[in-house]
Amino acid sequence: MGIISMMEQAAQRPITQGSGLQSKAATGLTVEHLMFGAIVAVGVAMRFVGLASAPLTPAEAAHAWAAWQAATATAVANAPAPTSALLYGIDALLFFLFGGNDLLARLASALAGVATVTLPWFWRGYLGRTAALVVALLFAIDPWLTALSRQADGASLAIFLALLALTAIWQWQAGGSRGWERTLAVSAGLLLTAGTLAWSFLPVLALAAWLGWRAAGPVRPSLQRATFFWFLGALELLRRMALPAGATDYLPF
Repeated sequence: MGIISMMEQAAQRPITQGSGLQSKAATGLTVEHLMFGAIVAVGVAMRFVGLASAPLTPAEAAHAWAAWQAATATAVANAPAPTSALLYGIDALLFFLFGGNDLLARLASALAGVATVTLPWFWRGYLGRTAALVVALLFAIDPWLTALSRQADGASLAIFLALLALTAIWQWQAGGSRGWERTLAVSAGLLLTAGTLAWSFLPVLALAAWLGWRAAGPVRPSLQRATFFWFLGALELLRRMALPAGATDYLPF
């Protein structure tokens, strides 16, 4: 309890002029910002150090091969279909621009893992500053999240997009921000293309949206028509990519 109390006091205390960061004090930078930055740095190190040192697993290689075929316009009979349309599209674009290698095959998953670590920053109003810091630290060092972020697989993208959609639900219902409303639409649309794991998050997101809607009472934000176009636009972005046969078997269109 003593450590938690110290973290909470540190997170709420602004940096003083005598701390050696006087030039940053005018911008509102606090110890909380530095702590979050340090945690994100840990997350980056956990996910990127030696990212390409191990060869691709058979499942990763099958996915990367499909993306490489699309990037090089190569057709192979009976080639394996990717399990994540979103990761397939991102990797195909990366391979087309920079060539194919193990690092690029895992890059999208690693970046999604780092982005997941940053999401608790937006949960401070619900969890409190100390709890948000602890959750971010757990996200940064969690073995499962780290392992998934270091694989060329759609799981890391699905986790990030699901948590981003949940964050957008909370923020939109709390303040009715159109920016968060559009973030919800885009993240939900891309989530449907992230892979089969994404479907396990949909009941949780639906329940969170319903509970928040019910708790809002008579003061409830309304969805704009344009929001549905943002959702459909995210789906259409993936649909227009040259996906191989079987890559869209789990998509709802």
